[in-house]
Amino acid sequence: MRSYRQMKDVGKAHYYEAKAEACERRSAEHAVPVRPAGIGAILWLFPVLSHSAGLSVFPHGGRLNGTALGRCNKKGATVILPKDRDPRFITIRRGGTLTDSDHRLLALWAAAHVLHLFESVQPSDPRPRQAIEQTRAWARGEIKMSQARAAAGAANAAARELSGAARHAAYAAGQAAVVAHVAAHELGAAAYAIKAARAAAPAIEGESAGRLECRWQREQLPDAIRELVLEDQRLRNEICWSVFDC
Repeated sequence: MRSYRQMKDVGKAHYYEAKAEACERRSAEHAVPVRPAGIGAILWLFPVLSHSAGLSVFPHGGRLNGTALGRCNKKGATVILPKDRDPRFITIRRGGTLTDSDHRLLALWAAAHVLHLFESVQPSDPRPRQAIEQTRAWARGEIKMSQARAAAGAANAAARELSGAARHAAYAAGQAAVVAHVAAHELGAAAYAIKAARAAAPAIEGESAGRLECRWQREQLPDAIRELVLEDQRLRNEICWSVFDC
């Protein structure tokens, strides 16, 4: 087992989830990593070689670029992403049915509005906000998918050492940014925002605050993707901590 200091020496070691919800499983079927050149290629290969040697370099299912896709809870059940990808959330050019325009709408909808819950705790850390900004820039066609994905990794890193609402809010921003890479992360952004709203409220009001956030999110859904997202929530509610019961 590698320590965080050792992983940090590699360059980028981003986690997606708290230890209580993490597992060793990697969701490689959803990943389309870009192999860099030069020294970057060595760093890119390091987790692969370590994994082959039986070393858990990124124990939370993360990759060097910080865009872990899919996760497990305490019981080892997959959360957020389904085991079998829904073709409705795969772009047409990759064999699915999702249009580029709807893909952009999913990213914009997923740009969670709970960012203040992070910034109230870490006002000098710009990474989650930058992830949201990069999400919107990608939707406008101003940056490449890989840039949005990198911003997602930075937001995840910002969340790593936090807890409660601030942590969930940063993960919501990271999930929103990685929608550019895998559209099905739209529910990850929404689910983490709901978890952030719950955590920010007094204990007896947590469930109510979560439902209010869920309803607010649904009110923001554009007509073009409304039924798609609502059906997705019904199908994936159980692996998204059942936060869409609102």
